[in-house]
Amino acid sequence: MPRAIKSVLDQTFKDFEIIVVNDGSKEDYTTVEKYMADIPVIKYLYTANQGRSKARNLGIAEAAGKYICFLDDDDIYYPNHLSILFEGIRNHKVDALYHTYCIRRFKDGTKNRANTEAFNESDNISKVIDNQFALHSVAIYNTILKQYQFDSDLEYYEDLDLWIRIAISFPIIKLKEYTVEYNFHDDNSTNWNTRSVLLRLHSFLYFKDKYQNYLPPSFLKKNIFNSYIALASFYANSAQAKKSLRSIFDAFKIKPSFIITRYSFSIFKKLLNNSITNVKRS
Repeated sequence: MPRAIKSVLDQTFKDFEIIVVNDGSKEDYTTVEKYMADIPVIKYLYTANQGRSKARNLGIAEAAGKYICFLDDDDIYYPNHLSILFEGIRNHKVDALYHTYCIRRFKDGTKNRANTEAFNESDNISKVIDNQFALHSVAIYNTILKQYQFDSDLEYYEDLDLWIRIAISFPIIKLKEYTVEYNFHDDNSTNWNTRSVLLRLHSFLYFKDKYQNYLPPSFLKKNIFNSYIALASFYANSAQAKKSLRSIFDAFKIKPSFIITRYSFSIFKKLLNNSITNVKRS
Protein backbone atom coordinates (compact mmCIF):
# COMPACT_ATOMS: atom_id res chain seq x y z
CA MET A 1 0.00 0.00 0.00
CA PRO A 2 2.65 2.66 0.89
CA ARG A 3 4.47 2.03 -2.42
CA ALA A 4 1.26 2.52 -4.41
CA ILE A 5 0.39 5.73 -2.55
CA LYS A 6 3.93 7.04 -2.94
CA SER A 7 3.76 6.44 -6.70
CA VAL A 8 0.73 8.76 -6.80
CA LEU A 9 2.32 11.39 -4.56
CA ASP A 10 5.39 11.34 -6.85
CA GLN A 11 3.37 12.29 -9.95
CA THR A 12 4.61 15.25 -11.97
CA PHE A 13 0.94 16.26 -12.35
CA LYS A 14 -0.16 17.43 -8.89
CA ASP A 15 -3.85 18.35 -9.14
CA PHE A 16 -5.41 15.20 -7.69
CA GLU A 17 -7.09 13.64 -4.67
CA ILE A 18 -6.40 10.14 -3.33
CA ILE A 19 -9.26 8.03 -2.03
CA VAL A 20 -8.07 4.92 -0.19
CA VAL A 21 -10.80 2.30 0.21
CA ASN A 22 -10.04 -0.46 2.72
CA ASP A 23 -12.38 -3.31 1.85
CA GLY A 24 -12.27 -5.01 5.24
CA SER A 25 -8.53 -5.67 5.21
CA LYS A 26 -6.91 -6.48 8.56
CA GLU A 27 -3.52 -5.20 7.43
CA ASP A 28 -1.80 -2.43 9.36
CA TYR A 29 -2.84 0.90 7.81
CA THR A 30 -0.66 2.99 10.12
CA THR A 31 1.34 4.31 7.16
CA VAL A 32 -1.86 5.36 5.37
CA GLU A 33 -3.04 7.15 8.49
CA LYS A 34 0.29 8.95 8.65
CA TYR A 35 -0.12 10.10 5.06
CA MET A 36 -3.66 11.21 5.90
CA ALA A 37 -2.41 13.31 8.78
CA ASP A 38 0.32 14.94 6.71
CA ILE A 39 -1.32 15.25 3.28
CA PRO A 40 -4.85 16.62 2.92
CA VAL A 41 -5.40 15.15 -0.57
CA ILE A 42 -5.86 11.66 0.94
CA LYS A 43 -9.27 10.45 2.08
CA TYR A 44 -9.43 7.10 3.87
CA LEU A 45 -12.61 4.97 3.77
CA TYR A 46 -13.23 1.69 5.57
CA THR A 47 -15.96 -0.77 4.65
CA ALA A 48 -16.73 -4.35 5.66
CA ASN A 49 -15.48 -6.80 3.06
CA GLN A 50 -17.91 -6.67 0.14
CA GLY A 51 -15.64 -7.35 -2.81
CA ARG A 52 -13.53 -5.18 -5.06
CA SER A 53 -16.39 -3.95 -7.27
CA LYS A 54 -18.34 -2.48 -4.36
CA ALA A 55 -15.13 -1.01 -2.93
CA ARG A 56 -14.35 0.69 -6.24
CA ASN A 57 -17.93 1.94 -6.57
CA LEU A 58 -17.65 3.46 -3.10
CA GLY A 59 -14.50 5.28 -4.17
CA ILE A 60 -16.28 6.51 -7.31
CA ALA A 61 -19.18 7.83 -5.23
CA GLU A 62 -16.77 9.78 -3.01
CA ALA A 63 -14.67 11.21 -5.85
CA ALA A 64 -14.89 14.94 -6.40
CA GLY A 65 -12.50 15.24 -9.36
CA LYS A 66 -13.50 15.57 -12.99
CA TYR A 67 -11.65 12.36 -13.96
CA ILE A 68 -11.23 9.09 -12.07
CA CYS A 69 -8.30 6.67 -12.15
CA PHE A 70 -7.77 3.39 -10.27
CA LEU A 71 -4.82 1.77 -8.53
CA ASP A 72 -4.66 -1.47 -6.55
CA ASP A 73 -2.49 -1.58 -3.46
CA ASP A 74 0.39 -3.59 -4.96
CA ASP A 75 0.62 -1.76 -8.30
CA ILE A 76 2.23 1.57 -9.15
CA TYR A 77 2.02 4.56 -11.46
CA TYR A 78 5.16 5.82 -13.14
CA PRO A 79 5.76 9.53 -12.40
CA ASN A 80 4.39 10.68 -15.78
CA HIS A 81 1.16 8.65 -15.64
CA LEU A 82 -1.31 11.40 -14.72
CA SER A 83 0.42 14.02 -16.88
CA ILE A 84 0.20 11.73 -19.95
CA LEU A 85 -3.50 11.15 -19.30
CA PHE A 86 -4.12 14.85 -18.72
CA GLU A 87 -2.39 15.79 -21.98
CA GLY A 88 -4.37 13.16 -23.85
CA ILE A 89 -7.65 14.41 -22.43
CA ARG A 90 -6.74 18.02 -23.20
CA ASN A 91 -5.75 17.18 -26.78
CA HIS A 92 -8.83 15.09 -27.63
CA LYS A 93 -11.38 17.20 -25.73
CA VAL A 94 -14.10 14.54 -25.67
CA ASP A 95 -15.89 12.62 -22.94
CA ALA A 96 -14.29 9.18 -23.21
CA LEU A 97 -12.43 6.34 -21.58
CA TYR A 98 -8.71 7.12 -21.92
CA HIS A 99 -6.00 4.56 -21.25
CA THR A 100 -2.25 4.13 -21.42
CA TYR A 101 -0.32 0.83 -21.52
CA CYS A 102 1.06 -1.23 -18.65
CA ILE A 103 4.15 -3.23 -17.80
CA ARG A 104 3.67 -6.52 -15.96
CA ARG A 105 6.04 -7.30 -13.09
CA PHE A 106 6.49 -10.96 -12.11
CA LYS A 107 7.50 -12.57 -8.83
CA ASP A 108 11.05 -13.22 -10.05
CA GLY A 109 11.51 -9.52 -10.80
CA THR A 110 11.26 -9.81 -14.58
CA LYS A 111 8.98 -7.48 -16.52
CA ASN A 112 7.29 -7.43 -19.90
CA ARG A 113 5.06 -5.10 -21.85
CA ALA A 114 1.39 -6.08 -21.97
CA ASN A 115 0.18 -4.89 -25.35
CA THR A 116 -1.87 -6.12 -28.28
CA GLU A 117 -2.79 -4.19 -31.40
CA ALA A 118 -5.20 -6.58 -33.16
CA PHE A 119 -8.23 -4.31 -33.25
CA ASN A 120 -10.20 -2.14 -35.66
CA GLU A 121 -9.40 1.50 -34.87
CA SER A 122 -12.91 2.57 -35.88
CA ASP A 123 -14.67 0.05 -33.62
CA ASN A 124 -14.89 0.82 -29.89
CA ILE A 125 -15.80 -2.73 -28.92
CA SER A 126 -12.76 -4.11 -30.77
CA LYS A 127 -10.56 -1.69 -28.89
CA VAL A 128 -11.84 -3.11 -25.63
CA ILE A 129 -11.90 -6.87 -26.27
CA ASP A 130 -8.79 -7.14 -28.45
CA ASN A 131 -6.61 -4.82 -26.40
CA GLN A 132 -7.53 -5.59 -22.81
CA PHE A 133 -5.82 -2.72 -21.03
CA ALA A 134 -5.19 -2.75 -17.30
CA LEU A 135 -7.66 -1.25 -14.85
CA HIS A 136 -5.07 1.12 -13.42
CA SER A 137 -4.14 2.47 -16.85
CA VAL A 138 -7.46 4.27 -17.37
CA ALA A 139 -8.84 7.74 -16.78
CA ILE A 140 -12.61 8.13 -17.11
CA TYR A 141 -14.86 11.13 -16.73
CA ASN A 142 -16.48 11.21 -13.30
CA THR A 143 -19.90 11.72 -14.89
CA ILE A 144 -19.50 8.53 -16.96
CA LEU A 145 -18.60 6.46 -13.90
CA LYS A 146 -21.51 7.84 -11.93
CA GLN A 147 -23.70 6.38 -14.69
CA TYR A 148 -21.78 3.14 -15.38
CA GLN A 149 -20.28 1.34 -12.39
CA PHE A 150 -18.71 -2.03 -11.63
CA ASP A 151 -21.12 -4.97 -11.49
CA SER A 152 -20.66 -6.54 -8.05
CA ASP A 153 -22.25 -9.79 -9.27
CA LEU A 154 -19.19 -10.47 -11.43
CA GLU A 155 -15.98 -11.65 -9.76
CA TYR A 156 -14.04 -12.08 -13.01
CA TYR A 157 -13.74 -9.56 -15.84
CA GLU A 158 -15.87 -7.03 -13.99
CA ASP A 159 -13.59 -4.38 -15.46
CA LEU A 160 -14.07 -5.69 -19.03
CA ASP A 161 -17.83 -5.65 -18.42
CA LEU A 162 -17.62 -1.98 -17.47
CA TRP A 163 -15.43 -1.11 -20.46
CA ILE A 164 -17.93 -2.80 -22.83
CA ARG A 165 -20.85 -0.80 -21.41
CA ILE A 166 -18.87 2.43 -21.70
CA ALA A 167 -17.65 1.57 -25.21
CA ILE A 168 -21.23 1.20 -26.43
CA SER A 169 -21.86 4.89 -25.73
CA PHE A 170 -18.48 6.64 -25.51
CA PRO A 171 -15.15 6.69 -27.38
CA ILE A 172 -12.18 4.58 -26.23
CA ILE A 173 -8.94 6.52 -26.66
CA LYS A 174 -5.55 4.87 -26.24
CA LEU A 175 -2.39 6.80 -25.42
CA LYS A 176 0.70 4.93 -26.57
CA GLU A 177 2.78 5.34 -23.43
CA TYR A 178 3.74 2.75 -20.80
CA THR A 179 2.92 4.53 -17.57
CA VAL A 180 1.81 1.89 -15.05
CA GLU A 181 3.17 -1.31 -13.54
CA TYR A 182 1.02 -4.30 -12.67
CA ASN A 183 2.20 -6.82 -10.08
CA PHE A 184 1.41 -10.32 -11.34
CA HIS A 185 1.80 -12.77 -8.46
CA ASP A 186 0.88 -16.35 -7.59
CA ASP A 187 -2.18 -15.56 -5.47
CA ASN A 188 -3.62 -13.15 -8.00
CA SER A 189 -7.37 -13.74 -8.43
CA THR A 190 -6.93 -14.29 -12.16
CA ASN A 191 -4.74 -17.38 -11.68
CA TRP A 192 -5.67 -20.37 -13.81
CA ASN A 193 -7.46 -22.79 -11.48
CA THR A 194 -10.87 -24.41 -11.26
CA ARG A 195 -12.50 -21.57 -9.35
CA SER A 196 -11.14 -18.83 -11.58
CA VAL A 197 -12.20 -20.73 -14.72
CA LEU A 198 -15.72 -21.14 -13.33
CA LEU A 199 -15.84 -17.40 -12.64
CA ARG A 200 -14.46 -16.70 -16.10
CA LEU A 201 -17.12 -18.96 -17.66
CA HIS A 202 -19.84 -17.25 -15.64
CA SER A 203 -18.70 -13.85 -16.93
CA PHE A 204 -18.57 -14.90 -20.58
CA LEU A 205 -21.97 -16.60 -20.42
CA TYR A 206 -23.25 -13.34 -18.91
CA PHE A 207 -21.62 -11.38 -21.75
CA LYS A 208 -23.24 -13.69 -24.27
CA ASP A 209 -26.64 -13.06 -22.75
CA LYS A 210 -26.26 -9.31 -22.31
CA TYR A 211 -23.97 -8.15 -25.14
CA GLN A 212 -24.52 -10.64 -27.97
CA ASN A 213 -25.66 -7.79 -30.24
CA TYR A 214 -22.37 -5.96 -29.65
CA LEU A 215 -19.66 -8.59 -29.22
CA PRO A 216 -18.34 -10.71 -32.12
CA PRO A 217 -19.71 -14.29 -31.92
CA SER A 218 -16.18 -15.60 -32.43
CA PHE A 219 -14.98 -13.77 -29.30
CA LEU A 220 -17.71 -15.29 -27.15
CA LYS A 221 -17.40 -18.80 -28.63
CA LYS A 222 -13.62 -18.85 -28.23
CA ASN A 223 -13.66 -17.81 -24.57
CA ILE A 224 -16.60 -20.00 -23.57
CA PHE A 225 -15.09 -22.99 -25.41
CA ASN A 226 -11.68 -22.46 -23.79
CA SER A 227 -13.32 -22.27 -20.37
CA TYR A 228 -15.14 -25.58 -20.89
CA ILE A 229 -12.05 -27.47 -22.00
CA ALA A 230 -10.03 -26.00 -19.12
CA LEU A 231 -12.71 -27.20 -16.70
CA ALA A 232 -12.74 -30.62 -18.36
CA SER A 233 -9.00 -30.90 -17.77
CA PHE A 234 -9.14 -29.70 -14.16
CA TYR A 235 -11.99 -32.07 -13.35
CA ALA A 236 -10.17 -34.96 -15.01
CA ASN A 237 -7.07 -34.24 -12.92
CA SER A 238 -9.14 -34.35 -9.75
CA ALA A 239 -11.00 -37.53 -10.78
CA GLN A 240 -14.36 -35.80 -11.12
CA ALA A 241 -15.40 -37.82 -14.14
CA LYS A 242 -19.01 -36.69 -14.45
CA LYS A 243 -18.10 -33.00 -14.33
CA SER A 244 -15.24 -33.52 -16.78
CA LEU A 245 -17.46 -35.36 -19.27
CA ARG A 246 -20.15 -32.70 -18.94
CA SER A 247 -17.59 -29.98 -19.72
CA ILE A 248 -16.32 -31.98 -22.70
CA PHE A 249 -19.88 -32.26 -23.98
CA ASP A 250 -20.41 -28.50 -23.57
CA ALA A 251 -17.20 -27.83 -25.49
CA PHE A 252 -18.23 -30.32 -28.17
CA LYS A 253 -21.51 -28.44 -28.74
CA ILE A 254 -19.51 -25.30 -29.55
CA LYS A 255 -16.78 -26.97 -31.59
CA PRO A 256 -17.49 -30.61 -32.57
CA SER A 257 -14.05 -31.09 -34.11
CA PHE A 258 -12.55 -30.71 -30.63
CA ILE A 259 -13.49 -34.30 -29.84
CA ILE A 260 -10.81 -35.67 -32.21
CA THR A 261 -7.99 -33.41 -31.08
CA ARG A 262 -4.95 -34.43 -29.07
CA TYR A 263 -6.14 -32.27 -26.19
CA SER A 264 -9.43 -34.16 -25.86
CA PHE A 265 -7.55 -37.48 -26.06
CA SER A 266 -5.28 -36.37 -23.21
CA ILE A 267 -8.33 -35.52 -21.07
CA PHE A 268 -9.90 -38.91 -21.79
CA LYS A 269 -6.58 -40.56 -20.94
CA LYS A 270 -6.54 -38.79 -17.56
CA LEU A 271 -10.09 -39.93 -16.88
CA LEU A 272 -9.22 -43.52 -17.81
CA ASN A 273 -6.07 -43.55 -15.68
CA ASN A 274 -7.95 -42.14 -12.69
CA SER A 275 -10.71 -44.73 -13.15
CA ILE A 276 -8.18 -47.57 -13.21
CA THR A 277 -6.48 -46.16 -10.11
CA ASN A 278 -9.78 -45.97 -8.25
CA VAL A 279 -10.66 -49.55 -9.21
CA LYS A 280 -7.28 -50.79 -7.91
CA ARG A 281 -7.76 -48.94 -4.63
CA SER A 282 -11.20 -50.43 -4.14
